Amino acid sequence: MRKVSLEQKPRYISLPKHHDRVEIPRISPLHDSDTLTRDNWRNKETISHVNFSMSSDEMGENSVLNQCESPLMLRTGSMMPGITLDGEVFQLSKTEIFDAIIHILSCSALDNPNYLTIIKDSPNGTLQFILHFIEKKSCEQIYKERAVLLKCLYSSNMCSEKQKSNDVHMINLTGTLSTTWETCLDNEPSLYCAYECELCGSYITLLPVLTVDTNLILRKGFEALNEGLHFYHYLTKVKCQQEGCPEMCTVTAYPNFHICIYLDVRRNDRSHTKIQCKLQNFPKTLELKSLPGQYRLQGIVSESSDRTVAYCLRAEDHWELYDGYSMIVETFDSSGVINPCGAIYIRT
Repeated sequence: MRKVSLEQKPRYISLPKHHDRVEIPRISPLHDSDTLTRDNWRNKETISHVNFSMSSDEMGENSVLNQCESPLMLRTGSMMPGITLDGEVFQLSKTEIFDAIIHILSCSALDNPNYLTIIKDSPNGTLQFILHFIEKKSCEQIYKERAVLLKCLYSSNMCSEKQKSNDVHMINLTGTLSTTWETCLDNEPSLYCAYECELCGSYITLLPVLTVDTNLILRKGFEALNEGLHFYHYLTKVKCQQEGCPEMCTVTAYPNFHICIYLDVRRNDRSHTKIQCKLQNFPKTLELKSLPGQYRLQGIVSESSDRTVAYCLRAEDHWELYDGYSMIVETFDSSGVINPCGAIYIRT
């Protein structure tokens, strides 16, 4: 969770539409997580203003789309040639986790009209990219737009290399599902935590992803995800997140319209390997403690030794495998064994 401070002249933000309006001073970060930098945050603040338009000359370069490929599949960045933006060449690598998130949320928007309406109203650059992806499918302009977006989000991860007498800007998205969600959906976290402090007043911190009780999951499996989820709607006697404040606060947690659950569950032995499971082991609905309504399972992000893929649960209740290396959407049996690193649920 980011540490935050109130601005000198507080502005106000609203919690997601499915909650009653609660006006709380807007916050700005003091410290990012150890995988993010202040430069990244500055770029994320302006990401909703990224211009995705491309010139006709740029659109004509680097043609890679195969007509046999699925129109709603993003090819992983390391399999793409460099993308030319404003006369400079950018090469993307390690985009698999970002692409998996895009695939799951795109399928969610296609299957759930309410979610589509919600993301249309969001200023988040990644969600706006999803709208363009749904509209334009997998095409040259979409790959350009992905490069524009990631150039802004990961500017601090960029380095230049000399290739065939040209400078190529390398953008590496190395990270976990948690850090990727935090970077790309910074203002659309899984949870808004509203603090009430006698000294500092009211403020909000953003929790990008939810976590689980790993010992419980190891004992009972992912079938117990509801029970093992670290979520409490209301807490008392929580230490204030403001730097140097000794007070204890009350905290009210408000889940967003989508929640991402980070599943880094490893065995308690020498191997320390992540546990495997079947897709059918995951509960298809979640009921968050003390809150009405349900969240429907939309997809699982899975990691193996050589790649990260997305399994999307479609409205017809079947699973689809999205692998940016194969570029063909495959139907996947729910009894198939996977290596989950995260689950994404959408409010119904």
